[in-house]
Amino acid sequence: AVYESVRYGLEPSALEILDANTLRASNRQHNLGLRETPTLFVEFHGPKAGVEDQLAYLKQICDDNHCQGYDVSFEAERRDELWRARSEARDSIKFAHPGKAMISGDVCVPISRFGEVVEYTQEVSADIGLPIYAFGHAGDGNIHTEVIADRSIPGELERAVAGSDAVVRRALDVGGTIAGEHGIGVAKAEFMAAEHGPALALMRQIKAVIDPKNIMNPGKIFLPS
Repeated sequence: AVYESVRYGLEPSALEILDANTLRASNRQHNLGLRETPTLFVEFHGPKAGVEDQLAYLKQICDDNHCQGYDVSFEAERRDELWRARSEARDSIKFAHPGKAMISGDVCVPISRFGEVVEYTQEVSADIGLPIYAFGHAGDGNIHTEVIADRSIPGELERAVAGSDAVVRRALDVGGTIAGEHGIGVAKAEFMAAEHGPALALMRQIKAVIDPKNIMNPGKIFLPS
């Protein structure tokens, strides 16, 4: 549905996704009363007639893709309630798992492969035996993940990191990028060569020219040579 919405020229002002786990946490935190299945939050702006036309096309796309529900509201209060739940998704997940570690991920994939990668997060969850939450900016293929781990259980944190890394590798496999909007830092440095290949050496050279003493955020982005 995400891919076809873009391919057919719909122009949503926002196109976001919460997977079933994230929506369940948001329901608990915000009492949304929504069906706990993967859900798109879509917003259109413009004259009412134009918005209604786009909504009709969206409804057809949803029907063609066997979506389980479709709800429209022009009420500002309901809109604000839903977008607050989306913006606070990570907080809702955190409240659902007090005291647990959250291993955050942030990949971006071609929109044509978006649904596939979101589904893959639950395959990984089953493989590692830990909850994974997926949500993000469906309109540009950006998927945020949170893998939940109990630090007090030996090996669980390592399994969570491995699960997060598996999603990164799948993003690369489908032609995506290891970081949609939150940067590389330390955690994703090991994937830079896989994504950028020979260009990584050029990046190192540029860094050396503008920061010859390596005092600007040392240890980030590049693994030690």
